[in-house]
Amino acid sequence: MKTWMTTLTLAVLLAAGASARQDALPKELAALQGTWVIVSLNDQSPADQGVTMTLSFAGNNYTQSLNGEVVETGTFKLDATKKPLALDFTIVAGDDAGKLQLGIVEIGDQTARFGLAEPGSANRPTGFTEGGAAVVVIAKKAK
Repeated sequence: MKTWMTTLTLAVLLAAGASARQDALPKELAALQGTWVIVSLNDQSPADQGVTMTLSFAGNNYTQSLNGEVVETGTFKLDATKKPLALDFTIVAGDDAGKLQLGIVEIGDQTARFGLAEPGSANRPTGFTEGGAAVVVIAKKAK
């Protein structure tokens, strides 16, 4: 009887731990959903050059657009157990189709900051500065 209770207690604790990890991801995933306008790309403003760039997230899919034209699509995964969050883009269509792009992201209420490696690189960025990432993106939530 004691062994059965120990096994049951262990199963409940493991399930609670797994549930807590799963609950953390949807919150971060929900915060990323919608369209984000890129306001800075490696400290340069696309708008200053007459360019509008957006990243849109719906479920686990993303779309990157340039002046309203879709230039890249794919899927993504967030790892909410990492700080900053780990972000993996699987590029399905676009110039880098078939490649994985590793990154990190911090998501605020209206601003998100991305540090992205070159598509196909096996090294995840270590920070949100050039040198720590190949591309540093700051985006604001579209209204």
